[in-house]
Amino acid sequence: NNIKIFMNNYFNKLEDNIGKNNSTSGSLSLNVNGDTTDKEEKIFKILNNLDFSMNYGIDTKENITNIDISTNYYGDKLININTYIEDNNIYLSSSDLYSKYIKIENKKEDNSEKKSMTNDDYKVIINSISTAVSESLKEEYFTKNWVKLDGKSVNKVELLLNNNNIKIINENIINNLKNNNNFIDSFGKLIGKKTMEVKELLDKEIKEVNSNEYSDIKISLYTKITKFVKLEITSGEDKIVVKSNDKGYSFEIVDSEDNNTYNGTIKINNNSDSTTYNVNVKDSNNLEIKINNTINKTTKIEKKDVSNSILLEDITEKEYEDIINKISNNKAFNKIYEDISNSNIEIGDIA
Repeated sequence: NNIKIFMNNYFNKLEDNIGKNNSTSGSLSLNVNGDTTDKEEKIFKILNNLDFSMNYGIDTKENITNIDISTNYYGDKLININTYIEDNNIYLSSSDLYSKYIKIENKKEDNSEKKSMTNDDYKVIINSISTAVSESLKEEYFTKNWVKLDGKSVNKVELLLNNNNIKIINENIINNLKNNNNFIDSFGKLIGKKTMEVKELLDKEIKEVNSNEYSDIKISLYTKITKFVKLEITSGEDKIVVKSNDKGYSFEIVDSEDNNTYNGTIKINNNSDSTTYNVNVKDSNNLEIKINNTINKTTKIEKKDVSNSILLEDITEKEYEDIINKISNNKAFNKIYEDISNSNIEIGDIA
């Protein structure tokens, strides 16, 4: 059963990667293009000329995160911000606005019941969920046959889900986890709950599952031996289709509720020191989003010197005024503020 095989392989890969890479870094850029009418046209005009890029680094062992965000509007620098997180305290810095890191202190919580997680705990959780899902998907839910796809013979496995078996599957998964003491212990550490509290949460989930009504779902996986070819998920008029190609993947998402269709591609470029993902999405209203994400394979995240930081609440009124004045004198900020004001749109419309 290739659906089960692909699912198990995915969970196994997650489990194998735990503890291997304590740090990761990369760069991300986002561009939006689109044209339509009325209010949306004004929003797209702003988004079309707004550039966003980000460099990020995360070290789970040292518990530090570093994010540099750059924005431009019509080619002029808007605001560049560095966000640095260490021991759950957040430090914000923008050399354009203020000379020090601004510290947002993490309020200490009562974690007396919360035990520290280990890599083995994460592996137990992943392995337990993988086993519970696999054991709950009975063979009677699947159909298997050979079909022609783009002129080639491929293996097709279908998983047919309906209101009745979705409830049975979900209940079996939850009961499997509830009866797994290792999972209960590790998951309890993760969420800071005692054994009985975890079991009560799972019982609550079962009641919720049984009180809901579910639409029919058909999952179709096409493979050539063990190679992924196509995945199709349909439910009513909604549909998700993912196809493999030489450069990566193409996809289509049909959203009947929004009366919209999204088509896109994911191109993957593997180098010796990094992997780059180029994602391009276009909907039926001519909105196009381009995302470029490069992930470095070897990286070291440097700690920042935040000894000279100042608490947010300790910034003086005069310093606040200086920051506001610097923002007000920013050419790109004034331009985007003017365009938003003239368009009679709210910031929430852009978000």
